[in-house]
Amino acid sequence: MVENRLDVLFNPKSIAVIGASNTLMKWGFLVFHNIIRGGYKGRLYPINPKEKDVFGIKAYPDIKSVGKRLDMAVVILPAPKVPQTLKECAEAGVKTAIIIAGGFGETGEEGKNLEGEMLQIAKNSGMRLVGPNTMGMYSSTANLSLLMPPIPLRPGNIAFLSESGNLGTTMMQSAIVNGLGFSRYVSVGNQADLKIYEFMEYFIEDKTTDAVLIYGEGLEEGREFLNISKRLTQKKPVVVYKSGKTEAGKKAAASHVGAMVGSDRLYDSAFRQSGVIRADHSFEMVDIVSVLSRQPLPKGRRIGILTYGGGWGVIASDFCGMYNLRVPQLSDEIIREMDKFMPPHWSKGNPVDTVGTLDISIFRKAVETILECDEIDGLLVLGIGGYSFFIHYYRSFSLLTNYQLSQMKNLLCDTEAQIAKDLIGFIDKYNKPIVVTSIADVVMSEAARILEDNGIVNIPSPERAAKAMASLVYYGEYLRNVKRKKKK
Repeated sequence: MVENRLDVLFNPKSIAVIGASNTLMKWGFLVFHNIIRGGYKGRLYPINPKEKDVFGIKAYPDIKSVGKRLDMAVVILPAPKVPQTLKECAEAGVKTAIIIAGGFGETGEEGKNLEGEMLQIAKNSGMRLVGPNTMGMYSSTANLSLLMPPIPLRPGNIAFLSESGNLGTTMMQSAIVNGLGFSRYVSVGNQADLKIYEFMEYFIEDKTTDAVLIYGEGLEEGREFLNISKRLTQKKPVVVYKSGKTEAGKKAAASHVGAMVGSDRLYDSAFRQSGVIRADHSFEMVDIVSVLSRQPLPKGRRIGILTYGGGWGVIASDFCGMYNLRVPQLSDEIIREMDKFMPPHWSKGNPVDTVGTLDISIFRKAVETILECDEIDGLLVLGIGGYSFFIHYYRSFSLLTNYQLSQMKNLLCDTEAQIAKDLIGFIDKYNKPIVVTSIADVVMSEAARILEDNGIVNIPSPERAAKAMASLVYYGEYLRNVKRKKKK
């Protein structure tokens, strides 16, 4: 039933945009432009009594004038006009509606009454609503970029639900810059009708989605959320960033989307029971979902660390310990093997420190040697992509000839780019996760660009890389526990 209802939302064959406009910088202008620019192939009807056409598409004075039953209506009007507009949509047989406007339950009693009136109209007609107070949605299968801000979206395998439109679109931009793509995105707003857990239930069988990302402020329907999470996490990983931990955060959430925020400890317990991975801050969401959507799950907690310099290795070890991951000593046999090609003063242990050698071909040998170890379940690679800064600096501020610069590029950047390609192949070859930490810029570094084009996000700190690896470990353990319980 949920699948049938939401299929219309994610794959609409016809859309009316009520409030579509030719006036620059109006939301009716931006939303309509984004739908067209995104490549939506269905039938599109701008509704505006003051316009003959919008972006060259014939406009209609009201939705009744279209004369056809429509899958979706997008309402871009002030809150007081929404109930009457929804009545007209119901009479025209609209199946789903997205309410962009704020000014409802998040603003106080008068707004709550408006929201209640709007919801009753929808229930009486069988129409489903997204919002109000939403920044829109995206669906890769329909080429539908129904969003307020202009975001060059990339199709992918991650579904994203957000109670904040602003945070949601910001996180999508960050993820896309880092090489990830999305199957679905919904800015759920106040959730007057459609709730987060209903979308989650749809994603259980959604073939375009392999991982689910959620930003939540209230998550009030705790029992439903928990029950659906348990079913969803047995098939696909779920990452949640739950805000409203403090009293100040709870008050902000109430004024933002009208959310009632409960005990943070209860949420922690519920997430653990249902296999949900919790992110501690916003950009960590992207780190964690990137590895869960692309990397194999480790068979245990034993983590290898490979670094260009000692400091990052120490920090990574500390944070692995904080997340109850093990950083085991390498066997004498592995150390003897690595002695054959490592610099004389390498660390001779785990973390494996290459002590800043400029012969970066050593890095590739070290990666493969560590992955071949039976005592290592996953690998943190710290620092790849940084040699692009060498070339950038010497091009701008040195006396090197073009020939010398070319040689340096071959020895450093080109070799590092090949290592990036090797890392992608090693993940599949050894069926072990490799989490990469780098401050490299994809614009400047070919190695970073190669990784991110293949969905391997360059996580910018060893602390965040350790958390991402821990998330893989926890989810793997959760699935194994579920499997064991089912056998009993």
